[in-house]
Amino acid sequence: MERAIEEARRAEKMRQEARRQIEMAQVDFEKAKNIRKEAKAELEKAHVVREEAIKRINATMLEITCHSCKDLFQLPVMADESTSSLVTCYVSSATTEGEAE
Repeated sequence: MERAIEEARRAEKMRQEARRQIEMAQVDFEKAKNIRKEAKAELEKAHVVREEAIKRINATMLEITCHSCKDLFQLPVMADESTSSLVTCYVSSATTEGEAE
């Protein structure tokens, strides 16, 4: 009789331990789900930031390209008399600079 009571106590103890482990596993599983959810949200944010950065870079490159193209096309128009005389003055002073010494 005492042996049966002892076995019943052990069995109950094992059931309680199993319940405790199940509860701990459920808590750990919920924590893991929350971590995964947060990581997914962070990844989505990173994708949005990346896409915005790509758009900004592309816009900047387009702006730089447009300004460069504009400068290339406007260069012959800007070469008027004042610019060309300034270049001539600079070149002539550079060629005569060493002669003064």
